Amino acid sequence: MSDSTVKHGRFRVTATDANCAVTVSDAAATNAADGDGDDAFDRDTVFQEGWDACRAECDPKIAALESQVAALQNELDTLTVAHTELTQSASRTTCDLADSVTAYMKVLEDELIDVICDLSFAVADGIIRREAERSTIITDVVREAIAMTVHLTDIKVYLNPEDLEKIESDCGVQIPPSLDMIADPTLDPGELRMDTSQGGIDATIAGRMDALRSHVVTRIKAANHDCDSPTGG
Repeated sequence: MSDSTVKHGRFRVTATDANCAVTVSDAAATNAADGDGDDAFDRDTVFQEGWDACRAECDPKIAALESQVAALQNELDTLTVAHTELTQSASRTTCDLADSVTAYMKVLEDELIDVICDLSFAVADGIIRREAERSTIITDVVREAIAMTVHLTDIKVYLNPEDLEKIESDCGVQIPPSLDMIADPTLDPGELRMDTSQGGIDATIAGRMDALRSHVVTRIKAANHDCDSPTGG
């Protein structure tokens, strides 16, 4: 640290390097002690000389500090932009992750519905087949099929051989002349398959259970998705 001192007349002007302070002192007494008796002075000139000396020494340092501040501000701006981008990226990642988890949970729910329905209908299938063997359910099935095809021609009805014997011996079932009853050992008791001029009818237990299962599963999944939607109940 250095001081810059300018003496003019009876005043001494000192510029301090540390904080650019300018000190104007009465040098007359000091000069008297030193044997200097010059009393002529110009206050404004002395002050300006001291100020100029301070500026000459401090301005380069101020300029250097301003340059450092500008550089730091640029770094801060860069870090702010990077922070904003990272925040937005993290937000998008969080949303994408939440959407993925939600979609995966819906898939699991659908698979669980399928498993439960498969198990339920497997049990129901066994019960129905057992009841079909012990009752005359095939009679009602045939009556229903005849009613559905009363206006059709070239009708072929395939039945389990045992069921065909029951139908042929049951006087309560009126078989139209256009209907051809055919024994099919591949069909289980209580099952029926029909071919007509307009298409076929699958009245097998497996076919009816598959149709019912498809309808039930579709309704359950639709209701479940409605509950999960923002406007759902």
